[in-house]
Amino acid sequence: MKRAVVYAESEVARAGIASVLETGTHFRVTTRASALSQLEPLDFDVLVAALSDRDYREVMPVLEQAPAVVVLADGDPDLWLELGLRLGGFAVLESTASADQILAAAWAAASGLFAVRPTRLSILGIQTSEDVPTVPTGDRLTPRESEVLAMLAEGLGNKTIAYRLGISDHTVKFHVGSILRKLDAESRTEAVRNGIRQGYVSV
Repeated sequence: MKRAVVYAESEVARAGIASVLETGTHFRVTTRASALSQLEPLDFDVLVAALSDRDYREVMPVLEQAPAVVVLADGDPDLWLELGLRLGGFAVLESTASADQILAAAWAAASGLFAVRPTRLSILGIQTSEDVPTVPTGDRLTPRESEVLAMLAEGLGNKTIAYRLGISDHTVKFHVGSILRKLDAESRTEAVRNGIRQGYVSV
């Protein structure tokens, strides 16, 4: 059974979060109303803290010493994301998160996992499926079009591409037009950019 400490200024919030974590047999829960700085990291497996943006500077040194943290953010959840990269386990949710989400986040963090909503990952420079335009199977680039796109990424002109591939200029123009259409691009530069995002071009 994992040991969880619940921190919140509001007594109602503390009781509510504690009751969520006590569901089932996952956690042995204690609560704290104040003196977060007096927590000993060895005394718990995960800290579940309801925090506002104004708490950031004050509590950050404490959180950085914790084995795992779940932040229930009353404000901007993105403010806390970088903290997670320095901890063994971390999760951040909005203060309005459901009971199931809080329980899942606490268990994930206590198990050494990083848990955030997929829409938050772009803040850390991590691309998700929501960030990448999907391409219907019928509109995927052919192997030849992928070759042409790779050469466009090198900055090559049609004549050079035609020479390298042993095809006519007219055929290259046809392939470029098809690439622009399939990648929803209005220029070669945009086609290359979209091609990189969709995995057709390595960088």
